[in-house]
Amino acid sequence: MAVPKRKRLLALVAVAASAFAPDARGQVSGAFGGQGHAGRREAGRLGVEEAGSFIAIEGSCELRFAADGLRVVFAIATDAATPTACWAKQRTHRAAFLEALAEVGMAGDAVQVDFISMLPVYEWKQESREQQTVLVERLAGHRLQENVHVAVADEEGARSVIELALEKGVHDVIAVEYWSRQTAAKRREALEAALAAAKSKSDLLLAAFATRPPLANVVERTDVLTPDRLYRSFENAYAGSVEADWQRGQPRIHAPRPKNTFYAGFDGAADVASFTARMKPELSVVSTVVLYWESPSRERTPPKGPEKH
Repeated sequence: MAVPKRKRLLALVAVAASAFAPDARGQVSGAFGGQGHAGRREAGRLGVEEAGSFIAIEGSCELRFAADGLRVVFAIATDAATPTACWAKQRTHRAAFLEALAEVGMAGDAVQVDFISMLPVYEWKQESREQQTVLVERLAGHRLQENVHVAVADEEGARSVIELALEKGVHDVIAVEYWSRQTAAKRREALEAALAAAKSKSDLLLAAFATRPPLANVVERTDVLTPDRLYRSFENAYAGSVEADWQRGQPRIHAPRPKNTFYAGFDGAADVASFTARMKPELSVVSTVVLYWESPSRERTPPKGPEKH
């Protein structure tokens, strides 16, 4: 049976532009993050008219490089009956942490305190109104939160400052950020490698035509994926676990199974990449270039007709 012309036209398309998904958390922040995993999304598909008009050929590159430093953010929160009492307790708690940081050489621009909020705290009180017992929210106190930002050189420094914070009663690590002075240069390097890969694949694939078609357009996307976005999490749960047995009056309570988090790294296939084990957190620059060549069947592509409802 003959293949319809529209389906034959679709075969002219290689791979359309791809994108990258965000979201996970960093190595030293693994205990409080790792909600997702960054990788490549499903490639898009061109419609019949576009497929008959263009041939899309993609080149991609992933470059890994080490961070120049990290920023660890700690939250210090204090509860008290009044705002004044909150401030008094908070100053004592914060001062002890800052003094401990100064003793190990972390002070000045390496440590910054950021005021966040002073919020009321409510609790439920049982009262009787018109001979009916009701629960009413009443002001119970106030909560003050400040964040302390600490700049460190590497993962070992981050672990050390977290250990110090725990000793001083600062238990909330709310963010870990990685940065590098090489980022701009690596973006350019990855983009050049992706373009070179797209050109090389074009030379190979377009050799199938008697006459090389002209270049119509070019599209690029370059993303910087920091290690905190390249963690993956999963829950250690058993599919065959038994739920509550209410018929016997003895509900079963499962043991808590914490979320497991690990560094997965960028998982998208790239034409140019470092194909080695992802043993430590590194920044990844991922660049994709798509070259659009005019299709030889462009003149025979049927025009797009009106949509039918």
